[in-house]
Amino acid sequence: MQPGSTILFSMYGTDSIAQKRGEMRIIGLLGHSSPSRHQKERRFHPQVSADAGFSAAVNDKGVEKVKNQAAVLYAPHDIRIEERPVPTPGPRDVLVEIKAVGVCGSDVHYYEHGRIGSYVVRQPLILGHEASGVVIAAGEEVDKSRIGERVALEPGIPDGVCRQCRQGHYNLCPNVRFFGTPPIDGAFTNYVTLPESFAYRLPDGLSDEEGALIEPLSVGVWACRKAMLRGADSILITGAGPIGLVAMKVALALGATDITMTDISPQRLEVAQRQGATRILNVAQQ
Repeated sequence: MQPGSTILFSMYGTDSIAQKRGEMRIIGLLGHSSPSRHQKERRFHPQVSADAGFSAAVNDKGVEKVKNQAAVLYAPHDIRIEERPVPTPGPRDVLVEIKAVGVCGSDVHYYEHGRIGSYVVRQPLILGHEASGVVIAAGEEVDKSRIGERVALEPGIPDGVCRQCRQGHYNLCPNVRFFGTPPIDGAFTNYVTLPESFAYRLPDGLSDEEGALIEPLSVGVWACRKAMLRGADSILITGAGPIGLVAMKVALALGATDITMTDISPQRLEVAQRQGATRILNVAQQ
């Protein structure tokens, strides 16, 4: 694709809010992230297995009276705060204390309707997949120097053995276990486990909240790479929600000079203009 060409992005999301729940901060409605259409409904709960011995070991490391509270969705508009067992990391896993979580449009959809297409909440489910936290324990095959690291979480865990994974395309794994997608529990909880390679160290200059934004930011990065965006390109982004905004920010960082944003919300369009859009267009009025 040549510089100066026109590129179309289609992005949508939900308005941002801010809440606080003890040490775990719920930082906003950051956009929509649908599960892979190939995902199988496996009964895998990375957060809910535990044993008393491991909990005691965590206590010995200085975490007193470990409790794992979770926001659990039972049905549309029915979320309950419950205590769950502290999860036990496998040999190559890390245990992460969650510090900040984004509320994705998919989380809102499950809360409002109890389903997204064929993905139906049939049993109590912990939502949330845009998360950051601190590694507080590690499996036996993990370098213990990772304990204490601040990390951003990649919430889609592939099986590692399918054809797509073996070809290096783990993002296309048909058996991916995605946080907060039925029946896989997510990150609206104090502690989660995941493979160490899916916990990315955060630089000191990024806050916990900014760390939780890494996952939605990656959507914008992917869109710009997919479009082969180059400097001086003219682009159209349809949808000025949070995901559209991060796509715009990535485009600006890559040198785009002419960015048009469309939406039906005047408030979103005003934010887009303040954040750098060259022009805005309310498609409900024009």
